[in-house]
Amino acid sequence: MIEGVFVDRPNRFTVVARTAEGVIRAYMPNPGRLSYLKSGTRMLFMKRRGKGKLPYEAFLAYEGRTPIVVDSRLANRVFKTCVSKGYLPEFKNCSIEREVLVRGKRIDFLLHCDGGDVYVEVKSCTHVEEGVAKFPDRPTERGRGHLLLLKELQESGRNCAVVFVIERPDALVFSPYREIDQEFAEILKDAQEKGVKAIAFSTMFDTTTNTLLLERMVKVTV
Repeated sequence: MIEGVFVDRPNRFTVVARTAEGVIRAYMPNPGRLSYLKSGTRMLFMKRRGKGKLPYEAFLAYEGRTPIVVDSRLANRVFKTCVSKGYLPEFKNCSIEREVLVRGKRIDFLLHCDGGDVYVEVKSCTHVEEGVAKFPDRPTERGRGHLLLLKELQESGRNCAVVFVIERPDALVFSPYREIDQEFAEILKDAQEKGVKAIAFSTMFDTTTNTLLLERMVKVTV
């Protein structure tokens, strides 16, 4: 990894940063608003593998001293690893299917567990205010659609869950970001009342060992 400081974000998927190697343009694998990205914010970048116009991609940003993994793609990998290792009490002894097609739409996971099958959608969350993790940080039509599908499946007799992977260690509570997307918050509340489980946990990236750690399970309030 190389370290730099944030300069600009000309579009959702590009950031400009100043590093010891000079000014670079890097791929931002997160379409969120990411309000903590401000002039001078410390960041870590990795060289990209495979094809891509930009040679680097953003991996980590700091809000004060708090490390935030900005790569939203990691949330699904983190969830899969946690399930495989039995770290999540809600999902024990489960085999895993990824990207299952249901009613013409893809769902992140279908878990075959001792207690029955569970359809799971995973969301990456990086916004925290005074210990409260909030999602989404910009309106998400796609996210609303996922919740509606989970609610429909739950009502038809399937077991469903939405899991929020908070990619920073300072969250104590999770809550939908009503000020940003009131409709998402209402759908989440309705889905939970219908039986869809809402689960959240926080993670911590240790820069001394380059290890991503499960920090804690986080209470969900809707």
